[in-house]
Amino acid sequence: GSSPCRVGAAICVVGDGSYLDGSTMDGNSRAVSSVYALQMDNGINVKVDLNKIFLSTTGNLSVIEVNGTQHGSINGQSGISQLKLENSLAQAGSSGLLMNVRESASLDFHATNTSLVGNVIAAANNDLEMSLFNNSNLSGYIEGAKKINLDASSRWEVTGNSLVQEEINNAGVIGFLKPSSNV
Repeated sequence: GSSPCRVGAAICVVGDGSYLDGSTMDGNSRAVSSVYALQMDNGINVKVDLNKIFLSTTGNLSVIEVNGTQHGSINGQSGISQLKLENSLAQAGSSGLLMNVRESASLDFHATNTSLVGNVIAAANNDLEMSLFNNSNLSGYIEGAKKINLDASSRWEVTGNSLVQEEINNAGVIGFLKPSSNV
């Protein structure tokens, strides 16, 4: 069979229960590709935990691509597909697309003391919940995420029309900026 990993993806985590623990990175780590910096694909309870990393793309695709990840149960263990970025920077390339969540994908995304630059697009029937904690900042628009959570120290700088499907839990700041062609 063929791998769901796209040729050129810097990091690809695929399959039920797959886990990448980069929580002890030294601060000089970079994942930059002309395709995706991070691809999460085809699995139940896929988890990625990255600390002190720079994620970006030099091409016109998303920095983070999520497809076919699900919450569920494996061998009696229930869990969630989750991406955690701590003390990091994720910056969109020429497409302006930070994260692309494909149809029917499930993901809990937690950013802690992290800067996110670019737009988030989540297709129909997704289960994307984004949480910004401890001085995290998102500069971009969000199209189609299910839930957004901001703690008191975090900020979402909205750069274009945005749609959140269910709810926004905001203890932080949501600022509306003039749209820009170079997000």
